[in-house]
Amino acid sequence: MTEISICNFSFKNVQENLALEELILKEVASGKIPPVVRTWNNPKSVIMGLSRSIKEDLNLDNILSDEIPLARRVTGGGTVYHDNGTLSYSFFFPWKLLGLKTGNVRIGTESIKPFLDIIINALQYAGIEGYSEGVSDIFVKGKKISGNAQKRTKDGILHHGTILLEMDLKKMERYLRIPKERDGVPHSDFVTSLSDLGFKISKSEFLEMLKTTLMELNYKVSNLDLKTEHPELLDRARQLSKKTYEKNNWIYLRT
Repeated sequence: MTEISICNFSFKNVQENLALEELILKEVASGKIPPVVRTWNNPKSVIMGLSRSIKEDLNLDNILSDEIPLARRVTGGGTVYHDNGTLSYSFFFPWKLLGLKTGNVRIGTESIKPFLDIIINALQYAGIEGYSEGVSDIFVKGKKISGNAQKRTKDGILHHGTILLEMDLKKMERYLRIPKERDGVPHSDFVTSLSDLGFKISKSEFLEMLKTTLMELNYKVSNLDLKTEHPELLDRARQLSKKTYEKNNWIYLRT
């Protein structure tokens, strides 16, 4: 039975949260710590996928005038707005845990479906019928409630995503342009939250649903307290954030 450590930890700084993602992946991929599933949340912030364009994705003047933190992550995917209604989750797995021998695999069903299935199965415990749409989204009742992205290395994979428990549509429209790949479909017609669909789920309730799903998949689930077990990892995340993630040359990598 494979052991998976559940970690519920968040920095108050969005860049530090993203730096920690990169470091946990390295630790798991190298075999220094067992596979990890992390749940976390960010303060009000806008986070861009690795290759996304400032000009194409953002109403930058609004973001700056409202003093909303802007960040860029190491994974792909689109640009998102986070606040207290956004729950983030991350899977840090070695490739062998997915039954794959190499990291040389394209984004698609082979690398993404196993993680989407875990989230969809977890939601079913609350009577929520989710389904995958496109490459990496989860929909409920015709609208997107979860987006996902990945970073893959030779020995491991980071798959992370969000669930919109609640959504501030006005803020989303104020900060985020409509992605060109959406062909003009406004945020209000494409994205929704579980709350707006009539499902009231807390972050702690979702974590328990996720644990139950993992145990049903025959994983041995244990708790991981980063503060007591790996304080040095948190220190390294703060240092990496200052060195890279908080720098304008990273945030404005693609204007």
